[in-house]
Amino acid sequence: MKTERDKLEEFIGNNRNAFEEEFDSSKGWEAIEKQITPSLKDKKSTRKINWYAAASIALLLTVSWLIVDRISLNDRVNELESLTVDGRSYKEIESYYTQTINTKSQLVKEKASQIDYPIEQDLDELQRNYEALKLQLKDGVAHQKIVDAMIFNLRTQIEVLNAQLEILEEVKNYTQMQNEQQNEKEI
Repeated sequence: MKTERDKLEEFIGNNRNAFEEEFDSSKGWEAIEKQITPSLKDKKSTRKINWYAAASIALLLTVSWLIVDRISLNDRVNELESLTVDGRSYKEIESYYTQTINTKSQLVKEKASQIDYPIEQDLDELQRNYEALKLQLKDGVAHQKIVDAMIFNLRTQIEVLNAQLEILEEVKNYTQMQNEQQNEKEI
Protein backbone atom coordinates (compact mmCIF):
# COMPACT_ATOMS: atom_id res chain seq x y z
CA MET A 1 0.00 0.00 0.00
CA LYS A 2 1.32 3.31 -1.02
CA THR A 3 1.31 6.17 1.41
CA GLU A 4 0.59 9.67 0.42
CA ARG A 5 4.24 10.47 0.63
CA ASP A 6 5.05 7.76 -1.84
CA LYS A 7 2.34 9.03 -4.15
CA LEU A 8 3.76 12.57 -3.97
CA GLU A 9 7.28 11.36 -4.73
CA GLU A 10 6.01 9.34 -7.68
CA PHE A 11 4.06 12.36 -9.02
CA ILE A 12 7.09 14.64 -8.71
CA GLY A 13 9.32 12.03 -10.35
CA ASN A 14 6.94 11.62 -13.30
CA ASN A 15 6.48 15.37 -13.78
CA ARG A 16 9.95 16.59 -12.89
CA ASN A 17 10.67 18.00 -16.32
CA ALA A 18 7.49 20.06 -16.27
CA PHE A 19 8.43 21.54 -12.89
CA GLU A 20 11.91 22.51 -14.04
CA GLU A 21 10.79 24.01 -17.33
CA GLU A 22 8.16 26.32 -15.92
CA PHE A 23 9.95 27.33 -12.73
CA ASP A 24 12.86 29.77 -13.03
CA SER A 25 14.49 29.38 -9.64
CA SER A 26 16.16 32.82 -9.47
CA LYS A 27 13.00 34.72 -10.37
CA GLY A 28 10.71 32.37 -8.55
CA TRP A 29 12.40 32.60 -5.21
CA GLU A 30 12.59 36.41 -5.45
CA ALA A 31 8.88 36.57 -6.16
CA ILE A 32 8.12 34.28 -3.25
CA GLU A 33 10.37 36.31 -0.96
CA LYS A 34 8.65 39.56 -1.98
CA GLN A 35 5.29 38.07 -1.15
CA ILE A 36 6.44 36.80 2.22
CA THR A 37 8.43 39.82 3.52
CA PRO A 38 7.25 43.43 3.25
CA SER A 39 9.36 45.67 1.07
CA LEU A 40 12.01 47.98 2.49
CA LYS A 41 10.00 50.93 1.29
CA ASP A 42 7.00 49.72 3.29
CA LYS A 43 9.21 49.35 6.37
CA LYS A 44 10.52 52.91 6.00
CA SER A 45 7.06 54.38 5.59
CA THR A 46 5.84 52.41 8.62
CA ARG A 47 8.78 53.72 10.65
CA LYS A 48 8.04 57.29 9.56
CA ILE A 49 4.42 56.94 10.56
CA ASN A 50 5.46 55.56 13.96
CA TRP A 51 7.88 58.46 14.51
CA TYR A 52 5.26 61.02 13.49
CA ALA A 53 2.79 59.44 15.88
CA ALA A 54 5.32 59.46 18.73
CA ALA A 55 6.28 63.09 18.03
CA SER A 56 2.61 64.10 17.92
CA ILE A 57 1.93 62.43 21.25
CA ALA A 58 5.00 64.08 22.82
CA LEU A 59 3.93 67.47 21.47
CA LEU A 60 0.39 66.99 22.74
CA LEU A 61 1.64 66.03 26.22
CA THR A 62 4.02 69.02 26.33
CA VAL A 63 1.34 71.50 25.30
CA SER A 64 -1.09 69.99 27.83
CA TRP A 65 1.50 70.25 30.61
CA LEU A 66 2.26 73.88 29.70
CA ILE A 67 -1.43 74.78 29.76
CA VAL A 68 -1.95 73.14 33.16
CA ASP A 69 1.21 74.80 34.52
CA ARG A 70 0.10 78.22 33.26
CA ILE A 71 -3.33 77.80 34.85
CA SER A 72 -1.84 76.79 38.21
CA LEU A 73 0.63 79.70 38.06
CA ASN A 74 -2.22 82.13 37.42
CA ASP A 75 -4.12 80.64 40.36
CA ARG A 76 -1.09 81.09 42.64
CA VAL A 77 -0.59 84.68 41.49
CA ASN A 78 -4.27 85.44 42.07
CA GLU A 79 -4.03 83.85 45.52
CA LEU A 80 -0.95 85.93 46.33
CA GLU A 81 -2.65 89.11 45.18
CA SER A 82 -5.70 88.36 47.30
CA LEU A 83 -3.68 87.92 50.51
CA THR A 84 -4.33 90.54 53.13
CA VAL A 85 -2.40 91.52 56.21
CA ASP A 86 -4.11 93.71 58.77
CA GLY A 87 -6.85 94.53 56.26
CA ARG A 88 -4.44 95.66 53.50
CA SER A 89 -3.50 93.67 50.44
CA TYR A 90 -0.04 92.15 50.37
CA LYS A 91 0.67 93.95 47.11
CA GLU A 92 -0.05 97.30 48.78
CA ILE A 93 2.18 96.45 51.76
CA GLU A 94 5.00 95.26 49.52
CA SER A 95 4.75 98.42 47.43
CA TYR A 96 4.96 100.65 50.52
CA TYR A 97 7.97 98.83 51.98
CA THR A 98 9.74 98.65 48.63
CA GLN A 99 9.29 102.38 48.08
CA THR A 100 10.56 103.13 51.59
CA ILE A 101 13.57 100.84 51.07
CA ASN A 102 14.41 102.49 47.75
CA THR A 103 14.18 105.98 49.28
CA LYS A 104 16.36 105.08 52.26
CA SER A 105 18.83 103.21 50.04
CA GLN A 106 19.23 106.31 47.94
CA LEU A 107 19.90 108.40 51.07
CA VAL A 108 22.46 105.88 52.30
CA LYS A 109 24.22 105.84 48.93
CA GLU A 110 24.37 109.63 48.87
CA LYS A 111 25.82 109.83 52.37
CA ALA A 112 28.09 106.82 51.90
CA SER A 113 29.64 108.32 48.78
CA GLN A 114 31.39 110.80 51.07
CA ILE A 115 32.67 108.07 53.40
CA ASP A 116 34.45 104.81 52.64
CA TYR A 117 32.07 102.43 54.40
CA PRO A 118 30.77 99.07 53.05
CA ILE A 119 26.97 99.19 53.22
CA GLU A 120 25.69 96.93 50.45
CA GLN A 121 26.50 93.51 51.94
CA ASP A 122 23.75 93.30 54.57
CA LEU A 123 21.09 94.59 52.23
CA ASP A 124 22.14 92.26 49.43
CA GLU A 125 21.84 89.25 51.74
CA LEU A 126 18.41 90.37 52.96
CA GLN A 127 17.28 90.97 49.38
CA ARG A 128 18.41 87.46 48.32
CA ASN A 129 16.48 86.01 51.25
CA TYR A 130 13.43 88.04 50.28
CA GLU A 131 13.60 86.80 46.67
CA ALA A 132 13.93 83.20 47.91
CA LEU A 133 10.83 83.65 50.08
CA LYS A 134 9.01 85.15 47.13
CA LEU A 135 9.87 82.11 45.01
CA GLN A 136 8.65 79.79 47.76
CA LEU A 137 5.40 81.69 47.85
CA LYS A 138 4.96 81.42 44.07
CA ASP A 139 5.91 77.74 43.99
CA GLY A 140 3.53 76.62 46.69
CA VAL A 141 0.36 77.61 48.38
CA ALA A 142 0.40 81.10 49.86
CA HIS A 143 1.06 80.39 53.53
CA GLN A 144 0.68 83.15 56.07
CA LYS A 145 4.04 82.23 57.65
CA ILE A 146 5.85 82.92 54.40
CA VAL A 147 4.04 86.23 53.95
CA ASP A 148 4.88 87.19 57.54
CA ALA A 149 8.53 86.26 56.94
CA MET A 150 8.58 88.39 53.79
CA ILE A 151 7.12 91.39 55.63
CA PHE A 152 9.59 90.83 58.48
CA ASN A 153 12.41 90.77 55.92
CA LEU A 154 11.23 94.07 54.40
CA ARG A 155 11.01 95.65 57.85
CA THR A 156 14.48 94.35 58.67
CA GLN A 157 15.83 95.92 55.48
CA ILE A 158 14.33 99.24 56.56
CA GLU A 159 15.82 98.86 60.05
CA VAL A 160 19.25 98.09 58.56
CA LEU A 161 18.99 101.16 56.34
CA ASN A 162 17.96 103.31 59.33
CA ALA A 163 20.91 101.96 61.33
CA GLN A 164 23.24 102.66 58.42
CA LEU A 165 21.88 106.19 58.14
CA GLU A 166 22.50 106.71 61.86
CA ILE A 167 26.04 105.34 61.57
CA LEU A 168 26.75 107.50 58.56
CA GLU A 169 25.38 110.54 60.39
CA GLU A 170 27.57 109.76 63.42
CA VAL A 171 30.62 109.29 61.19
CA LYS A 172 29.84 112.56 59.46
CA ASN A 173 29.43 114.37 62.82
CA TYR A 174 32.65 112.82 64.15
CA THR A 175 34.52 113.83 61.00
CA GLN A 176 33.18 117.38 61.26
CA MET A 177 34.15 117.53 64.92
CA GLN A 178 37.66 116.29 64.08
CA ASN A 179 37.95 118.88 61.32
CA GLU A 180 36.80 121.65 63.67
CA GLN A 181 39.33 120.59 66.31
CA GLN A 182 42.02 120.47 63.65
CA ASN A 183 41.06 123.96 62.49
CA GLU A 184 41.11 125.27 66.08
CA LYS A 185 44.59 123.87 66.60
CA GLU A 186 45.81 125.53 63.45
CA ILE A 187 44.42 128.91 64.53
